[in-house]
Amino acid sequence: MQNRCMEKTGFTPYIYTYPFGSACPESEEVLKEMGFKSSLSCNEGVNLITRDSECLFMLKRYNRPSDINTGDFFAKIKTPV
Repeated sequence: MQNRCMEKTGFTPYIYTYPFGSACPESEEVLKEMGFKSSLSCNEGVNLITRDSECLFMLKRYNRPSDINTGDFFAKIKTPV
């Protein structure tokens, strides 16, 4: 898959996004073997990034629904400091 992407686009993907958040316990090791450096889950939240590259797998994210504009989306997820 990685080689095919490189052949067709000139780029090799290094971040994997789990479709619909589906992941099995073995997937992280498989992704690492394929050369991925990071992965995105469908869990919402804030990530703590450290110098440990392991923290770059199963990163949390916020999905913006199609019926909300970017400004409103960020206003909704912004947390008070």
